[in-house]
Amino acid sequence: MKAIRNLYFFENCKQFQNRPIFIAVNISFLIVYRLNSKTSSIYCESMNKLSLYSLSLSFISLMLFWVVMSGFFDVIHLSMGVLSVAGVMAVNYRLKVHRFFSDDMNDLKDIRFFRAVFYFFWLIYQIIFAGFHVIKVIFSPKLPTKLSIVRFKVDLPNAHAKVILGNSITLTPGTLTVDIEGDNFLVHALDESSYKGIISDEMPKEVLKLFVKETHPVVSDIEITTKN
Repeated sequence: MKAIRNLYFFENCKQFQNRPIFIAVNISFLIVYRLNSKTSSIYCESMNKLSLYSLSLSFISLMLFWVVMSGFFDVIHLSMGVLSVAGVMAVNYRLKVHRFFSDDMNDLKDIRFFRAVFYFFWLIYQIIFAGFHVIKVIFSPKLPTKLSIVRFKVDLPNAHAKVILGNSITLTPGTLTVDIEGDNFLVHALDESSYKGIISDEMPKEVLKLFVKETHPVVSDIEITTKN
């Protein structure tokens, strides 16, 4: 049977990339609930127990996200928000209680919450900064693009860290995660500046800090193919 290919969230959401609502939802995953993954296996290895902490944090975070996105605070809209959040959590429950990877996280509390909040704003800054760079490239008369395919290997603690890194790369203008297979990443980049933060270990280390206090080199075996 073929090895695990493409993590669930990236596989099912990449069709919505570049849409504002997808970007907002995708960023929010850091503090909303743990992401789930797709495996080529039919059977799940074991069941995970969901804590009250995880469920409560998921509900509160999703409700806050609903309020921010809707902008209405009346009873009708808040009631619709409660029903929507309850529906999302109910549909997601079956995925959350199963373990699809041997290194799957047991609970949301495994994420360092305050680092997740920091990462949320740090990623927004990276998106804005990269967005201006892409605009500069587009409006430049010479269109100084240097399209590249970047292959590299990561040393991250679990599958969810790889999901976060893969989606963070895709959310950042100028780069796109094409494939994730095991510890190997395949990324398309607009130019050298676009992938600089990846191969320099800046973004991968920020992702690592979401799970552990002490960091180590994350990216290795880098191969860059540039279109002439």
